[in-house]
Amino acid sequence: HPNHSLVQSVCRSLHQGFWPWAMTTNHNYLTTYDNAEGYHTLTNPTHLAFTHQQCTMEVAAGHFSQSFGPDLLPGMYAVPMWVIPKPHSNGLHLVIDHNAGEYSLNSMISRAECTQLSETLIATQACFFDHPLVVWKSDISHTYQILPMHLLWQMKQTIVLDAQQHVDTNNDFGSGGSGHIWSVFFTLVLWIA
Repeated sequence: HPNHSLVQSVCRSLHQGFWPWAMTTNHNYLTTYDNAEGYHTLTNPTHLAFTHQQCTMEVAAGHFSQSFGPDLLPGMYAVPMWVIPKPHSNGLHLVIDHNAGEYSLNSMISRAECTQLSETLIATQACFFDHPLVVWKSDISHTYQILPMHLLWQMKQTIVLDAQQHVDTNNDFGSGGSGHIWSVFFTLVLWIA
């Protein structure tokens, strides 16, 4: 690959975890913060059962850590989660909300650092205006979650279920940097192929 620094960065990130271009040293942000406390409390029995099932699956897959108790450790953030219906189906979807709250994880990531899909599509269409733009969505389960996050970012991705904390260790779909992380990784995969 012509960009050796990029290849080295991705290889290092596969071993040490990816960083989502976040600035976590903002002095206006709290060091430890339970953003999940009182936020969209799961009370619907169906949603709660689904959340337990999903959490068990995520722990088994290695995406969530085992519970480490009821309290956040220094430097950790808890992220709100809730359940929404999946569009065009009877299924449910677990939401890990990186946008919620005054000290949201996504507010630590500059939008300028991460290319937005809509902006990319508009720019592409402008370059090839005489050709129709065909876009489709591929529903590949857990695509983003195959990429590990850096330990210092994992501390910010703690989820709470039944007053028990779990660390979300991998890339999340709702993170401001997740698409960019996946794109960089997959670009190298395509180059290899």
